[in-house]
Amino acid sequence: MTRREWGDLALENVRGVIAGHAGHERLYAVLQAYLDESGTHDSSKVASVGGFLFDADGLLEFSTAWAAESKELESPFRTSACFSGDDQFVGWPIAKRELLHGKLARLIVRTRTLGIGVTVRQDVVRDILQKVPSALTSIISPYTVCVLDWINQARQWAERVEYKGIIHYHIEQGESNQKATNDFLLQFRQNPDMRRNYFLGDIAFSDKRYNHG
Repeated sequence: MTRREWGDLALENVRGVIAGHAGHERLYAVLQAYLDESGTHDSSKVASVGGFLFDADGLLEFSTAWAAESKELESPFRTSACFSGDDQFVGWPIAKRELLHGKLARLIVRTRTLGIGVTVRQDVVRDILQKVPSALTSIISPYTVCVLDWINQARQWAERVEYKGIIHYHIEQGESNQKATNDFLLQFRQNPDMRRNYFLGDIAFSDKRYNHG
């Protein structure tokens, strides 16, 4: 199955919402996007940003189900800690950690509206940046490129399914280029045409342990 076919099937619920509002000039809805980065440090050859879109029903189902599955845990956690057996998972058998990790993955797949992953080679991006005006190199990084590509792919999906609402973005905080990326996105969002064309709602950088993402 191609990515286009998979995306169309995964988002049939949104099409159903749109169909249910037939006769209305405008459907107004809100989706939540949760993004996480990996490998954006200088020693990594590639930088990646992955994340998921949730509608209100999917997010409620995820929150309710995951609260029940994770009630024995001491606090919110990073999946990397579960995978490696660190932090509150010290002493957990591998099989138990893999079971919890698998439940989380299956729950996300069941409740999310769309999943997107973006990966770029850091050396290629840096070579390109050497050829652009210096003003851009201070705000564009491999991380920024990944975030912008993610937002663009979300836009392409939204246009394909004729989505008429907005997308709020929750991005993991702490990446070294966060401030520059945030400044760029704020400028991006302040342009009415860009905000409308990219379905942009709020953009926030926050600790993912205390988000749904």
